[in-house]
Amino acid sequence: MLVLAKVRRGREHYYLASLPREQTDAGLVEELGVWHGAAAAELGLAGRHVEPEQLAQLLSGRAPDGSELDPGHARVDVVAYDCTFTCPKGVSLLERLGPEALAVETRKAHEGAVAATLGYLERHAAVVRRSREGGRVSEGASGLIAAAFLHQASRAPDPHLHTHLLVANLARDDAGRWSALDARPLFLERAAAGALYAAELRSRLGAALGVSWRKEREALDLAGVPRPVSVAFSRRQAAIADELARFGSQSPAAARVASLRTRPPKDRSVSIERLGDVWRERALDLGVAPSRWSRVAPGRPELASGHRLAPAVQAALTSLEVPFSRRSLVAAVARSSTEGAAVEEVETAAAAALEDRTVVVAVSKGAVSMGKGAVKVPGVVEERFATVASLVSHERLRTILASSLALPGDFSFPVAGVVLRQDDETARDELAERSL
Repeated sequence: MLVLAKVRRGREHYYLASLPREQTDAGLVEELGVWHGAAAAELGLAGRHVEPEQLAQLLSGRAPDGSELDPGHARVDVVAYDCTFTCPKGVSLLERLGPEALAVETRKAHEGAVAATLGYLERHAAVVRRSREGGRVSEGASGLIAAAFLHQASRAPDPHLHTHLLVANLARDDAGRWSALDARPLFLERAAAGALYAAELRSRLGAALGVSWRKEREALDLAGVPRPVSVAFSRRQAAIADELARFGSQSPAAARVASLRTRPPKDRSVSIERLGDVWRERALDLGVAPSRWSRVAPGRPELASGHRLAPAVQAALTSLEVPFSRRSLVAAVARSSTEGAAVEEVETAAAAALEDRTVVVAVSKGAVSMGKGAVKVPGVVEERFATVASLVSHERLRTILASSLALPGDFSFPVAGVVLRQDDETARDELAERSL
């Protein structure tokens, strides 16, 4: 899962509060943050531990050496974006309650999945805005600056393996000019990035530990972890559910309010080692012995390289409403790959499907919608697609093709809301042949 939130100026101390250099007693100490991203590499930071002074400099628009990168950054109120990547509950339990060897592999898989998903965001959401004749336009940036902070406990506290990927609101264009990001693509890609992270995590854990997966509500979680155990270690989720029941609504807006109302302050007085002892005692009380976790991860070899994504692509195309975008297809393929797949494998499979005009046709570009009420994003349009099968099944299209075997220049499909591109003769021929 991926949750995306704005970080306003002065709020970055939360990510530093549990680091060893900030913590002076025996309380909760998290691992040191690590720099990631192509733009971080440009500044000589990638792979290094996050120093508080470095973070403060970058969030204020300055390089690590104090030199000014963005002269106008003082006007920026949102200094970063918190991309929080969270493991399924069963994975968090395996990491905290299983043997140390399993814990190491689980953390490695999680951190690798976060890094791979950051690569996707750099390819599709690293964007800045520039003034050009005719108005403001979006341009690609050289990459992102991201500080990754690995945390292992929730506010309940329960096992909760997650990473706060703090993406600085700062990027460089091709001309070398630094400025704040155009954050709209970051929010638009959130669902796809979250699905890709989960698919990459499943793939890595399957290859390393031989785990299998089962459907839990709308997501996939580790098979072999008793559901009562997952529920017992999900006290934050239970508190939110109780608040929603009291509130009498299940809407996303109500869920956000319920989360805030039930959100306790983070207890930093207990060490992660002591929490681990408490969690293992609770698991024993629930009838789960330490040996159970090794059976959850039997270590069998990966069954198939590439995970045979063709069925996942077919399932994704069948599930999508038309017209759909590239990012919608990427997200659907990632979710449909039960055993998981690498981020770049999903991207490649989705791109191949979009280029196959016997399966998918391009339609007119449309304005992008996001947020409450599907509000249109000003100035942002994207390519839209539809499956040949969905258009062939349209009764009006059948009738017209059967009589003329030709389509007018801008034929509109009113039910599907699709306008076929005039220049796509291959798609027109395929539709005509399939509709006879």
